[in-house]
Amino acid sequence: MSGDALATETRERKMRSKALRRQKFPKRKGWKISARGNTQIKADGVHIVIAKRQDGLHCIGSKRVWDKDYIWDRRGFTSVDEAKLEAFEKYEKLRPV
Repeated sequence: MSGDALATETRERKMRSKALRRQKFPKRKGWKISARGNTQIKADGVHIVIAKRQDGLHCIGSKRVWDKDYIWDRRGFTSVDEAKLEAFEKYEKLRPV
């Protein structure tokens, strides 16, 4: 029983930690505007760009700036804050543990 309780507490702590990181991600230091007018951040070796397109804002995530293996979000967002929250999910997938 004590092993199950410990595992449950650990899982809950990780879940709360991720929720708090998600909440703070849009206001995180390091967000910059590129020369092309796109919002971007480089954190923990992950490069996230919120690109403007005709159908809205899209998130792009990669481990390196010029990496061919990147994650592109096909959904368009109406606000930068919505796109930043979605960018958090890409950041979580790409960041080192």
